[in-house]
Amino acid sequence: MPGYYAHLASCHEKALLNPSFRLGVEIPDLLKTYYKVSPSYAQEKYNLLKTKDMPEYSYFAKRLKEEERPNVPKGMHYGLSNNPNVLYFFSSLSNTEKTNPFFLGYLWHLLTDLLCYQSLNVDNIFNEYLKTQDISQKNNLLSHKLSIIHEDWDKINKKILEKYPTLNIPCEIKELNFINFKEGNPLFINETILFKIISYLRDINPLDANMLDIINNIYSLIDPNSIKRERKLG
Repeated sequence: MPGYYAHLASCHEKALLNPSFRLGVEIPDLLKTYYKVSPSYAQEKYNLLKTKDMPEYSYFAKRLKEEERPNVPKGMHYGLSNNPNVLYFFSSLSNTEKTNPFFLGYLWHLLTDLLCYQSLNVDNIFNEYLKTQDISQKNNLLSHKLSIIHEDWDKINKKILEKYPTLNIPCEIKELNFINFKEGNPLFINETILFKIISYLRDINPLDANMLDIINNIYSLIDPNSIKRERKLG
């Protein structure tokens, strides 16, 4: 669950200067957040943000209603955010859309989710940690799992800020008050692997790259052997 700040940090600096690309990176999560308020609110906010490169709100209306499920390319993440069907998304685009900054930003969001989730294995690390705890502590950890992992991301945000101090938070994200910065080291997010991922991704400018090659390269990095994965990212 890379947060907004990690998603932005994973983008090439020049690409982020393009508002359509930046909004493409934000929209899969941002529009879902708006939709939770109400469909009309989501449409209103989207239209206020819309650039000439972005489709009409109706493009997303059906997907916003769909439940995100494993192995089914539905919803804003074309499946679950921990395993989005990137190839399905890319193949569904027209040739024009495949070079459109907004859709490239959307693609970059899905690729970042895919690489982070598959590389970090946060759920597995959390479950292994549970095995070391007594039953009372285990139940407490399980009931607070989401808040514990969110706190880890808040700690990661602080480290991202220190590493990339010029990374700006756009107004549409700032107004959500979702990005927090906390001191300390994360418990379940391997920051060494994460920052290798961020560095790898931000070195690529999707606006000036062969995206099918990039997609294939990223899929090749997804490997169950963490040692091999670290070596590839290094």
